[in-house]
Amino acid sequence: MNKITSSLFLTLILISNAYAVSEDQLESIRQLGDLNGVALKCHYLKEARKIKLSLAASLPKERGLGEMFEDETNRSFLDFINNNKICPGEAGFHNRVQQEIERLKKRSTSVETLK
Repeated sequence: MNKITSSLFLTLILISNAYAVSEDQLESIRQLGDLNGVALKCHYLKEARKIKLSLAASLPKERGLGEMFEDETNRSFLDFINNNKICPGEAGFHNRVQQEIERLKKRSTSVETLK
């Protein structure tokens, strides 16, 4: 495991323990951060806004979770640039964002019912 991966793993463990966030919710944060990086690079600003609003509505308002999302967004954005990726079609990208937002909502609801 490289240094970044191991520190990210440790961060995930600390975040999930500190904020009672499920592993599924952390996966949604990673996925939405990845999509947000693409949205910002491709100027799909409505999608970027939807992503942030869905996270704010579904997760505890904790700095560590926000930092994790921003880190994943930055990683995705830079990966997109460094690998000369082409922006996905807007309709298909919209569908991917919607699917992941729905997944986050379901994951958040299941955690709420366990409390």
